[in-house]
Amino acid sequence: YSALASVLMQTTRVCGSCSTKLTDTEQEQNGLYRNDRSRKFSDRIYDGIRRVNTQTAAVEAAAETGNPLSKPDGTK
Repeated sequence: YSALASVLMQTTRVCGSCSTKLTDTEQEQNGLYRNDRSRKFSDRIYDGIRRVNTQTAAVEAAAETGNPLSKPDGTK
């Protein structure tokens, strides 16, 4: 999760994302927490998720500095 979210936060071509599977369900076990909302992972994992989710996104940084947003190849 953290690696993907970090990449998304570093590009100016993405301005938002949404995680819809925060908890497991009876049919799927792919959430960040168990069905009873207890933690599935170590504190280190949740700290990494918190770090990436609270960093300033590239699109925000560009807007704050007044720099125009450019395409990945450097063109506007």
